[in-house]
Amino acid sequence: MPRETMLRERIVQTNASHREVTMTPILRELYETPHSRRTFLRRTLLGSVALSLAPLIPERAAATLAHRDESDFFTPQEATVLAGIARAFIPSDTEGIPDPVELGVVERIGGLLSRAHPANQDQFRLLLHLFERLPLLFAGTFTPFSAMPAVQQRAYLAGWGESRLAFRRMAFQALKNLVMLTYYSRDEVWTSIGYDGPWV
Repeated sequence: MPRETMLRERIVQTNASHREVTMTPILRELYETPHSRRTFLRRTLLGSVALSLAPLIPERAAATLAHRDESDFFTPQEATVLAGIARAFIPSDTEGIPDPVELGVVERIGGLLSRAHPANQDQFRLLLHLFERLPLLFAGTFTPFSAMPAVQQRAYLAGWGESRLAFRRMAFQALKNLVMLTYYSRDEVWTSIGYDGPWV
């Protein structure tokens, strides 16, 4: 089955079963409650799973979550790392699939996090810093993530998702859900996969 067809069917099926989803409690916890380093990744994962449903709820609600750009939330280095992560999840060379960075995924994630509790913002920045600096520990290379070729970035990211360490797997899922939320909330992506938009 073509990738575009699989994506479209997955979105439609999820839409049908989650039309009544409410994300308010989890979002309130993410935005208002400071988390320790130990709990940050677990709580962020839960919040990201809920946020990943935003494209499937009425557009007026999704607009307050995924349609807010914040171009100066991240430092240039943080933005570069997050751009590499976004393109590793959604390769920009995939035929017919819009480039996530050109669609403003980094800025939209900045928009989401700009509303989060300051302590949680700091922990997300720490996550990006660790992701950039830990290839020496987890991949045996002195090359930071942002300087890796695209193929190596994808392999490094996949290693987080397949790790035996729970915190790496949870970080992978949190990053994936944030990227997918902000990417698949764009009309340009819906058009490219033949999806007509959420049911309201």
